[in-house]
Amino acid sequence: MIRTLRARLSVSLIAMILLLAAFASVVLFTTQRLYLAEVQQKVNLEVAQHIVDERLLLLDGGGVDAEALDDVFHMLMVVNPSIEVYLLDADGVVLAYSAPEDQVVAQRVPLEPIRRFFDPGAELPILGLDPRHPETPQPFSAAPVEGPGGHKGYLYVIVGGEPYRSAVQMLRSSYAIRLGVVVLGSGLLAALTVGLLFFRWQTRRLTGLSRAVDRFRSGGFKEVVPLGTSPRGDDDFDKLERSFEDMMRRMVDQLDRIERTDRERRELIANISHDLRTPLASLRGYLETLQMKRRTLSPDERERHLNVALRQASRLSTLIEELFELSKLDSGHMEMHPEIFPLGELVQDVVQKLEPTAGAKDVRLEVFIPEVATPVHADIGLMERALTNVIDNAVKYSSPGGHVRVDLCASGPKLRLTVHDDGPGIPPEDLSRVFEPFYRTSAARQADAEGSGLGLAIAQGILRLHHTIIRADSPPGGGAEFRFDLPVHV
Repeated sequence: MIRTLRARLSVSLIAMILLLAAFASVVLFTTQRLYLAEVQQKVNLEVAQHIVDERLLLLDGGGVDAEALDDVFHMLMVVNPSIEVYLLDADGVVLAYSAPEDQVVAQRVPLEPIRRFFDPGAELPILGLDPRHPETPQPFSAAPVEGPGGHKGYLYVIVGGEPYRSAVQMLRSSYAIRLGVVVLGSGLLAALTVGLLFFRWQTRRLTGLSRAVDRFRSGGFKEVVPLGTSPRGDDDFDKLERSFEDMMRRMVDQLDRIERTDRERRELIANISHDLRTPLASLRGYLETLQMKRRTLSPDERERHLNVALRQASRLSTLIEELFELSKLDSGHMEMHPEIFPLGELVQDVVQKLEPTAGAKDVRLEVFIPEVATPVHADIGLMERALTNVIDNAVKYSSPGGHVRVDLCASGPKLRLTVHDDGPGIPPEDLSRVFEPFYRTSAARQADAEGSGLGLAIAQGILRLHHTIIRADSPPGGGAEFRFDLPVHV
């Protein structure tokens, strides 16, 4: 089965060459036959008339002058043995002939070609029926014959004779035709060779591209395969190669993204299951204890169990709200209500709100805000949530007796907010993943056993809505640093 384009083109070219050769051969032999017939007819155009002028072939009463006719037959056989002479009556019936007795098949010759022959304006060759071979019309010469008594007939001379009744006979008998066939065959063979080489040259890049596609598929679509050529032009093959290279890169990126997303999805499900199961198990345990030992527990013990259950229920509620909020941020369904407000005042409010939490951990909050109030255009509610998450994260991971520094300064047409803590810092391999949902380093898990790992992911989603990016760093001096920029409203 023919599969490659080159093979199909080659087979198509060979078929076209063969059809062209057959057509050219038919045209060659047909035109050669007609040319020979025309030449023979023109050369012998007046033969029949000369014979009629020299001999009286019909006798009185319509009979045939056998002696005169024998002399004519003998003379013509000596001059040109291929000529055949027939004496016809007025209706075309053969009265006498020069051919052997057992070789004449047709006893009547149609008169239409003879009448056309007598027309001075008719184009040659004019072919008529050959009584010996009715299936093969031949060139002829004809002349009207009249007898003494007014009887009429025709002298019908076949001038083509026997030599070229088939293409094989013609090919064998004519050097010119053989030479023409050789030249034609050589030209077609040369055209076939050049065509095959041209197809091979034109399809070489397509063949290479097909091999690259096979290698790309066998490699699982995970690695870009070099094509081996550098498309520099603007023809169809260059466009195809550039499109395929772009397609390979896109497919590799998409597969990487799909695999990464699938991995993150599995991790997310595992983390959600773990973080939901822990408070649920604790809540259920304390409630079951209250139910089973409600009569034996002291009021202080019941109060303590209820407080723990409420704390776990609050933690569970917070986790669910954060998941819902993160889902809205990821899906793009979070509604924004931007307004103009001084960012420094919002930072101050958030810091004051978190001071009790920081004081409980013996962490000092330091705020450095410029004296000149610089407004921004943003959603104040979402920005408060993002600032709360970032600063609270710094407080949680700071060591007791440490401090968290919040800086707000102008950086060109933007305001830059930096939050720095003196906690354990972030390992270099974790810097690129600290904003992933539920992702926490081992040190972070020890410092915040009840943390959900969603705070920084929510902050990142909120800042993306404001067309800015939050970045994390771990300076050599220790601790972690988070910063982002907001454009100043003018």
